[in-house]
Amino acid sequence: MEMHGDVVGGHLHYCDYCFGMLTSDRWLDTNMDTQVLRRLKTAVFNGEAADYSCPTCEGEMVKGPVPTSVAPIEVDGCLKCGSLWFDNRELEPFLPDFEELTPQPMESTASKVTAGVARLFRIFH
Repeated sequence: MEMHGDVVGGHLHYCDYCFGMLTSDRWLDTNMDTQVLRRLKTAVFNGEAADYSCPTCEGEMVKGPVPTSVAPIEVDGCLKCGSLWFDNRELEPFLPDFEELTPQPMESTASKVTAGVARLFRIFH
């Protein structure tokens, strides 16, 4: 996972494989509206055990459904350090400036190879 951010503003860990994001408690405080964050944390931390440990501090992870305008999104959170895990694109409903504040996925090697093979096929056929 790639780490973005700093000590003052907090960290966001971005997974290049699944495009999920682990956001530190400080990053959330720095970048998310206070009322939105309070509602998000209340839903997550009143949830149930997630059956895995926090990748940052090894604390117990819990999960809970968080209401959005479309449908609830299940978000995971760490009871020890307060980090929250968002699966691919789950952060967007809670963060209007999503594109500006988060790393954008780079084109994967597999998709580059597929595109290259398709170009070669068109050239030789």
